[in-house]
Amino acid sequence: MSKPKRKTAVKKAEHPDALFGRIVSILEEARGNVVRAVNTNMVLAYWMIGRVEEARGNVVRAVNTNMVLAYWMIGREIVQELQGGEMRHDMKQHESKEAKP
Repeated sequence: MSKPKRKTAVKKAEHPDALFGRIVSILEEARGNVVRAVNTNMVLAYWMIGRVEEARGNVVRAVNTNMVLAYWMIGREIVQELQGGEMRHDMKQHESKEAKP
């Protein structure tokens, strides 16, 4: 018994126009892939920039909150020092007693 012969894939010679068309389609596909890759990377970059801006905004808000709190505490200390530890309504009563002859 003899072995069956293998069929070998023989490419037919492509027509120059068909070859040119194939090259054009490969280049167009590559261009589309590049555009998608660039768009994906730009979206990723903008997303990362947004995260940095959000973090910066959170830091600014935290600093502003701490500054308001610090100024409030400083103001409270100054008022207490000027009032000699007396409450404001007690001070007004004391001033009104002194003002009466």
